[in-house]
Amino acid sequence: MGYSPSTTAMSAVSSGSLTYAALSYIKTQLGISGSGEDTKLTQMGLQAEEIFERETGRSFVAATYTHYFDGNGEFDLVLRQYPVNSITSIHEDADGRYGASADPFPSSTLLTKGEDYALDALDGSTSFSGIVHRIGARWPNKRIAGRTEVSHLEMNRRGNIKVIYNAGYSTIPVDIKMAICNIVAMTRKSAAGGMPISGFSLDYFNVQYANSSEAMARLDSATRIINRYKRPSF
Repeated sequence: MGYSPSTTAMSAVSSGSLTYAALSYIKTQLGISGSGEDTKLTQMGLQAEEIFERETGRSFVAATYTHYFDGNGEFDLVLRQYPVNSITSIHEDADGRYGASADPFPSSTLLTKGEDYALDALDGSTSFSGIVHRIGARWPNKRIAGRTEVSHLEMNRRGNIKVIYNAGYSTIPVDIKMAICNIVAMTRKSAAGGMPISGFSLDYFNVQYANSSEAMARLDSATRIINRYKRPSF
């Protein structure tokens, strides 16, 4: 399944400001008063958000995305970001080519909600699975059968689906905020010990603080939360 980065959304990291856990929240959780460390804590918080996004393969602040997909020949299409709050439009164009063709995704290729597709939303609005069901057909891939042909007809259907949708949380879940705080706490301790605070991964902390019960507890907590939100591989 193909994927093209959003043309309208900005990740927490690239925004340049804390979006998952506010500085005041981090300071409260870490028992820090005063403003002497504000600049460093903000940098560490941004780094923690980068780790969380990298490890989960997702962004979490509600934003609008424009993504292109290859049809998979199945009834279900899994959107890259979730929870999905709403779908603005879905176009299906055999010659779309990720929007790079001469006239990609014209109005005639627009699908109709409720007739051509339905969002897997248990509460009638938000979809935590990010699955879009095709109604009465399959999401077409490059192999399709002609109306009067038994054999398959090869067609170029790369990037033939365009989806514009809104996904993410308007309010960041508390456990994500806690994971950010735990990563910041470990980064802060690393910096205090004269150790590098950039270019690390969760495995780095695992090795560095193998004998610290407090650090290991924070690592275990952050890892469990990251795994809970990690985007599954299909």
